Amino acid sequence: MKPWEEIAEILSGEVKREISEAYFSEKKALEDAWLEYKEFVKSLCKKEEAVILQASRILIMLENEGLIEEFERITGFPLKKNYLKEIVESPTLRRKLFEKLGKKSFGLTSKSRFIKLFFDIYEDLVKATKSYRMTLKKAKRLYDDLKRDTEHFYKRYDLGSILDFFRKFEDSSYAMGAIEDRERLHEELALSMKIETFPKPTDFVEDYEEPPGLEKIYSSLRKLAQRAYETHQDLAKEILKLAFKKD
Repeated sequence: MKPWEEIAEILSGEVKREISEAYFSEKKALEDAWLEYKEFVKSLCKKEEAVILQASRILIMLENEGLIEEFERITGFPLKKNYLKEIVESPTLRRKLFEKLGKKSFGLTSKSRFIKLFFDIYEDLVKATKSYRMTLKKAKRLYDDLKRDTEHFYKRYDLGSILDFFRKFEDSSYAMGAIEDRERLHEELALSMKIETFPKPTDFVEDYEEPPGLEKIYSSLRKLAQRAYETHQDLAKEILKLAFKKD
């Protein structure tokens, strides 16, 4: 082997090692970050579930289509799009949804207790939605950062260009075969080295506005709860029994 060939081989080995170490180190860091993002989205889904459970309770308490539409008009919250159909349509699950809510039974009459319970659940909806939206905002930011970092990673480590660069250190007789074979190898390598990513958070969950605080719509919501009680008193009293049921 000629002296210049020995130098080329040494240089080739050193460069390959440095590029490989940098490549796999960054790739592993990105893969771990994407897995963390995936777990974060799971926690986001749980927070959305908490929102939907409260929405389901409110929908059941209103029951009437006209009252539900009035609630949506007052609050801006899309109640009909954010409830668990399997719970609302199942008598057993409906009961479980209200059993032992941990609310205190204030009020001299069943109507006043129903209105108080309605307010409590609405405030729980507001709190759950606020917490959910904060988590959703963070999930969106994480996704955007990871997507940008992954795109930059692929630009820095273009495998086709790297392999072409390495071949400059090698003898022409040691080429990777025909051009089409090299291109196929590049594609196979790129596919095998691809980082597994995950969809944006809004592919999993809804993105809706936070409903206004109770103090801003107190009068309108109170009238709505009164109408709900008067429209279906038997259902309202059954809900109260379940919500304040003692062991």
